[in-house]
Amino acid sequence: DEQLALSEGFFYSGALDFGRPIHLFGDSLIVYLDSIWTFSNCSLSEITLDASLLNDTTIVLSPQFLLTESKEDCAAPLFRPETTLSVLMNPSWKNTRQIKLVNTQKKDVDSILVRRGFFSKDTVRIFVDSAIVDPELWPFRTFGDAGLLRVLDSLVLQEFHWKPLPSSCLQVHDDCEKRLIDTIFPSTWIPNDTTLVPLREICLDTSLTYCIEKDFKYDSLSTKKVETYIQHNWYSSFYYLEPIEPCTQMIQFNALTSLYFGSNFNITRELFTSSPEESTCESEIVPGWIIYDVSRNKIVLDAVKAKQLLDQWDTAFVAKQEKP
Repeated sequence: DEQLALSEGFFYSGALDFGRPIHLFGDSLIVYLDSIWTFSNCSLSEITLDASLLNDTTIVLSPQFLLTESKEDCAAPLFRPETTLSVLMNPSWKNTRQIKLVNTQKKDVDSILVRRGFFSKDTVRIFVDSAIVDPELWPFRTFGDAGLLRVLDSLVLQEFHWKPLPSSCLQVHDDCEKRLIDTIFPSTWIPNDTTLVPLREICLDTSLTYCIEKDFKYDSLSTKKVETYIQHNWYSSFYYLEPIEPCTQMIQFNALTSLYFGSNFNITRELFTSSPEESTCESEIVPGWIIYDVSRNKIVLDAVKAKQLLDQWDTAFVAKQEKP
């Protein structure tokens, strides 16, 4: 009611530069506003941006929606869908390091850092050697100064119990002079449970089959003693590492292809490099490197974890160079 008396609408959410972390000083700032209430579509007369300076380095933007009385018959939605504004950076904001967007209730809805410098974006092509699937080779990294690193997170041992279940062939399709015993382990195990596992006679030449699935007869009364099968579960993660120049940050990382072993993995990554005009610069957690967690789609921000990964990068098994 108070807002109506002041002839103002309100909004709840929004974004600066559509969620990008850094805005270049001098560029137009994109202000996206959503969930706007203006009484009716005909009542909105003007949108203004109140910019207040906080601590000489932070600009706080407070959008206002001015309403006027209208007798026109037009739609009155609960919320306007969205509005996008383009704002020129004021030269008086030269010391600005951050811009905040607050809604009508004075709550922060987004913020962005203001920097001087330039963005660079290119495509990186990485050949993922199929040897990277071998757990005994972890940590394993691709060839080159930058690329993928696969590390072992944990190793879990599980014990499964099983009994041999003798079987015989009722109908021979291809006779074999020399036969072997084949153990068919089930595809699904239940830990600590005893599973019956068929033992089948097969030809020495496995390209021949003398008995098909439906022609086997199982003898459940002649099962042998319980035996143990130990299964190793290897849990690992992928990381992207790249050496960078000082005062450089990775802004965006996008995979263009899926990660397949024995094929190329193509990515695009966008970097921000600070201008010499900047008195200070923001660098990655480990100076001179960017480390990105490909498995979880996020930059590694833990300094201890980052240094551990860099140590593993230096000592990792290196894949062979891809031939042209």
